[in-house]
Amino acid sequence: MQEYHNKKSAAQKFVPGFISSNLMAEVPIYTLDENEYEVPYYYPRTDYVESYQGTDTAIVIDNGSNQCRAGWADESTPSLVFDNVVSSNVVCDFDRMENVLDYIFTTLGISDSSIAHPIVMTEPVCVPQYSRKHMHELLFECYGVPKVTFGIDALFSYYANDGLQGSDKDGYGDIIVSAGHNATHIIPTLHGKGLLERTARLRTTCLS
Repeated sequence: MQEYHNKKSAAQKFVPGFISSNLMAEVPIYTLDENEYEVPYYYPRTDYVESYQGTDTAIVIDNGSNQCRAGWADESTPSLVFDNVVSSNVVCDFDRMENVLDYIFTTLGISDSSIAHPIVMTEPVCVPQYSRKHMHELLFECYGVPKVTFGIDALFSYYANDGLQGSDKDGYGDIIVSAGHNATHIIPTLHGKGLLERTARLRTTCLS
């Protein structure tokens, strides 16, 4: 996940229509007609019954503000990645979120009336309680999931990239800078835990 973010940040200078102050003269502006864009289409997986039905393998949903990634927890890469039509730091349109979840579960090959797998879902820092409450209701009441775990996306990336090693292990802590599509979060850590009361949200984004 972090590798993806690094690649995305490094590629910003080449995104059509994006111009930084120091590249104003060098980077041309391209129109949509001058480039080809591939929209991913995923066929429903056919290994669900054989590999996952009847197991407690969790489904991981990285519900980012720009892209959504989803797949099984025992796999190293997402099963599907697509532009997120719902989230802008905080999910507000839960009818559309239901459509997104339908698409995820169908693509994973699940055709049962309920989702009998735990869900691990990312969220940004300091999500309002009403948003978490509606997401709980959607997952439990509409899909019948047995368990739901929410986690801060930047902290997940921190742990996945050996954030607990080095200085934080000695008690000095680290600072996470998460530059997203709609906001940048600054999260200090101590002993591997995010100090959320010290967290700052900036309107500056990776596209700024």
